[in-house]
Amino acid sequence: MFVGFYRSRYAGLSQVEVISPTTNKKWEGDVHLYELTLEAFLSEYIGRLFICWDGARAYIRRFDRKEWPITEIRLQFTEPAFPGYLHFVSLLSQLTALPKSWIECCEVREVSTY
Repeated sequence: MFVGFYRSRYAGLSQVEVISPTTNKKWEGDVHLYELTLEAFLSEYIGRLFICWDGARAYIRRFDRKEWPITEIRLQFTEPAFPGYLHFVSLLSQLTALPKSWIECCEVREVSTY
């Protein structure tokens, strides 16, 4: 799913421990930091445009070096449907990244007993 174009700006070296948000890997020492800013270019397609990314998640995709085929353009953004409790499997560390509607399905509700 297309999430937008971001401009990156070098922000310097980190002097503290940095934890990767995607792998939870810890880096100590000098880590290069970048500030990301969402650009308006093609922002109307965020969440609606699907591209065959050809592999795992990556920090950057270079459109000037490879053609990435578009697989779908939706009329409006929609979150994927919750698969149901029997089919739902997730790591605890990934729960905060779930679609909002999924989180609402999994929230503990107050239960009354009579």
